[in-house]
Amino acid sequence: SLSVIHPRIIGGSEVKDRCRPPYNSMVALQFEASSGAFTFCSAAMLSETVLVTAGSCVSQIAILNENPITAVIGERDLYMTDFDEQRISIESIKIHPLFNNLTLDNNIALLRLSKSAMLSSCVRPIAKYATDPTACGDLDQSCLMVGWGPYADIDKPTNSRLPRYAAITVYGETVTGLWSRFERGVDPPTGSLYAEAANPHIKACFFDWGGIVSCIRNGIYVLGGVIGELNCNSAVSLPILVTDVPSYQTWIDKCTANWNSC
Repeated sequence: SLSVIHPRIIGGSEVKDRCRPPYNSMVALQFEASSGAFTFCSAAMLSETVLVTAGSCVSQIAILNENPITAVIGERDLYMTDFDEQRISIESIKIHPLFNNLTLDNNIALLRLSKSAMLSSCVRPIAKYATDPTACGDLDQSCLMVGWGPYADIDKPTNSRLPRYAAITVYGETVTGLWSRFERGVDPPTGSLYAEAANPHIKACFFDWGGIVSCIRNGIYVLGGVIGELNCNSAVSLPILVTDVPSYQTWIDKCTANWNSC
């Protein structure tokens, strides 16, 4: 039940230095409820005006005539206003045209801000994925995930006050496919990779979705993906689902060049 959810990144470590990569590219997605604003997902900053998140985070909101989402940029402590924190409304949402809410195929969406974010050391677009001959794509142990995951609060999940991170291994397409067919009897969602934390009790859970998955390429942290679903209150053996953002770079480039074309 929700009452027994424990800290997730979820069981990871609190982010101490928010103003260094990849944490300075993390964005909290919030909307107002009767009880106040809460962070329901995260996103990664691609540019001063465009964010990337999981399609499952915004698929229901995208069908509304308005976008009641605020991007909180430069956020660290959800209980206070941080240095360099900026609250900017979402102007438009673009979900991948082949996104499937049931299978989680193509689980990716782009968000356009209503105005440009002001960049600083604490607010930076995340470095784009790059090839690295020394990296192991089949078993990438250089990665970490970040999110505002839940903890037990009476009988409902809520956010961690500070973002939490954990080291993870991200598996390539071949391993992901074999694992999915063995464990679940089906192919993995299109465009997603499996990952697991170094500590098997660490999971991605409610409100972590859309969070950054960042891996080291050529000595720097780059955008490897965003956290999908699948892993929350399930058996420990089930992996974390990660949208493979680099595989959608052509679509991302098309949208950012001409927003109305995608």
